[in-house]
Amino acid sequence: IQPDEVVYLSSLENYTKFHLSGGRVLISSRTMKLHQEQLNEIGQNFARIHRKFLLNLKYLNSIEESEDGHIARLSTGEEIIVSRRKAKILVA
Repeated sequence: IQPDEVVYLSSLENYTKFHLSGGRVLISSRTMKLHQEQLNEIGQNFARIHRKFLLNLKYLNSIEESEDGHIARLSTGEEIIVSRRKAKILVA
């Protein structure tokens, strides 16, 4: 997998789900923390926007406030939750 293909990662306890461009999904038996460290080492532009989500900022269109909090709208048409703390950092 090329890092540019990864839209975002989601945490499934001790597994990580890779959401790829084109709608493909792969599951890794490693934690998201490990994948985040590997992506940071190679200088990729990923941000932890929630305890369950690591987003490739290349795919971020906007962050919007909703009744339930903040939502990241992606260029793929998907929407994922942004924690309040992370939304303050990203919106600023």
